[in-house]
Amino acid sequence: MPWFEEHALGFLSQQEFEQVKQSLEETVRPAVVAAQANSLELYLALLAESESPNLNPLLKATEDNSVDWQSFFQEDVTLPSAYAITLVADADSTATEPNRAIMNAIASSIKQADLPASINVKVTGQAALDFDEIADANNSIAVAGTASLLG
Repeated sequence: MPWFEEHALGFLSQQEFEQVKQSLEETVRPAVVAAQANSLELYLALLAESESPNLNPLLKATEDNSVDWQSFFQEDVTLPSAYAITLVADADSTATEPNRAIMNAIASSIKQADLPASINVKVTGQAALDFDEIADANNSIAVAGTASLLG
């Protein structure tokens, strides 16, 4: 999903974040400093100071006349196979069935998102639990009422 790709840093583990941060500091800092000074010599000097300089951006720039910095740092990140989105629902106390209204709103939002078939959405939490319990209780009452009419 594009939103997760655009905000990927928020889903990194602390260790992955530190790896990306270190990689950024080692790779981008020389380019930024040299760009501000408008000096290729400064860039090369800063690379020479590094114990293990990353020459890939320089090589890429000589091939394409540009550097896609993001592609260099995606190598250090393992994309998650699942995401959790937490929503906090405020029940409408004027509704006759507030939990049903919440569940209907969630279902509507999921439907409007037009998600690919490969994405599986699970709704959990207190509102879902309360909705299921009330639905089960209503079904039990209906069964008991039907049984008493027949008996």
